[in-house]
Amino acid sequence: MVEESDIEAETSGHHCSSGDTIPLLKPPDGTAAVPSKELPPMTGFQKKALVCLSYAYCMGYARSAIMAPFFPSQAAERGASETIVGFIFGYYSLIAFLTAPIVGKLTRFCGNDMCPAINLFPPPPPQITRTGPRFMFLCGSLVGMCVWVLTGVSGYTAGGPFIGLCFAVFTVEGFCYSAFEIALMATVARVFPKRVSTVMGTMEIFIGVGTMLASPAGGALFEWGGYLLPFVVAGLLLGSCAFVVCIIPSNAGKENVKSGSLTRLATIPDILVVSGVIFAVYLIYAFLDPTLEPHLTGKFGISQTEVGVVFMVGNGAHALASPFWGWLADRYVRWTKVQMTVGVMVSALAFTFLGPAPFYGTTGMIWEIYVAQVVFGIAKSAAIVPTYAELLRAARAAGMPDDLGTYGVISGLYDLMMNLG
Repeated sequence: MVEESDIEAETSGHHCSSGDTIPLLKPPDGTAAVPSKELPPMTGFQKKALVCLSYAYCMGYARSAIMAPFFPSQAAERGASETIVGFIFGYYSLIAFLTAPIVGKLTRFCGNDMCPAINLFPPPPPQITRTGPRFMFLCGSLVGMCVWVLTGVSGYTAGGPFIGLCFAVFTVEGFCYSAFEIALMATVARVFPKRVSTVMGTMEIFIGVGTMLASPAGGALFEWGGYLLPFVVAGLLLGSCAFVVCIIPSNAGKENVKSGSLTRLATIPDILVVSGVIFAVYLIYAFLDPTLEPHLTGKFGISQTEVGVVFMVGNGAHALASPFWGWLADRYVRWTKVQMTVGVMVSALAFTFLGPAPFYGTTGMIWEIYVAQVVFGIAKSAAIVPTYAELLRAARAAGMPDDLGTYGVISGLYDLMMNLG
């Protein structure tokens, strides 16, 4: 059994009785808090949670990166134009964008009676409020697994049926992705209240590892087993994350915690600024999925596996740099907005070298693509890693409660802006 101080030791620095209200991420002066330089060591439960979250983020993002090296060209062979391929990628994000606020609310309203506790680890403290992130996470992982297998089945069709089936399966997968991501983000905020940026930066390592390995693996799986095999593997990777539900907060508490207000978040200036950063970074990043592969194969004549390596380089740079940017953001909170601004500007500059842009007056070489991917990955991590913690701090400074209702709606906003981009 985990002691009540297991998580709250990091939150308040002292043991709280079961009837106390736990002030998560409490600022010292009503403004953005500056974390102490000396944080208490992580508890046993937090270490287990970190391992589980790392696995979930790695596998969850690997499954989406598997299709990048081959899907655009294969969709074109089945009658989809480049515009339609772009719409397919965009439609997936559109559904996730539309469902993110709903899922953020559902992390409050779905009770644990819909998803019994799985006691692979000792349960978290009883102060955790009555929410349903467990249920939403299982929906995202298990239903998403089935959807990815169906995406592979779409390869047996062509023309209109292929395009229609792609849109149909991505409708469900968009919702599953939101449920998966938001449940994990709310868990990070609850279990690691003073290490949000550091933990998110650590998660970026495993996101990067997952996408870095999945891109070349996707190309290799396609060359070895055809269109279906990569999607089956992607589904199995996602389904294997289901055990992580054991560390996600349940409805053990009896408090009547209200769900967060998305409309209230929209009135907070800092929330709008940080949301703009999230939107801008993912707008740049998402442009690569449907366009970089045709550009590389058409201009340089490289194989699908080599295309995966190009994606891997950018993702690897992002993953390696993220822990540093997360540590920096937690250590020097007042400079995080400068960090995000510089990251966005350098990301945009690096992006212009991928073509390269006509005003450079060069035709471009493959080594320039690799350098641009490395710089883009590092700058992107500088911009995006601190954003979730900044959203939490801004909401708290505006008087919103530090509970899972707020975490759910903030996670929904983050996911909304990410998929809007």
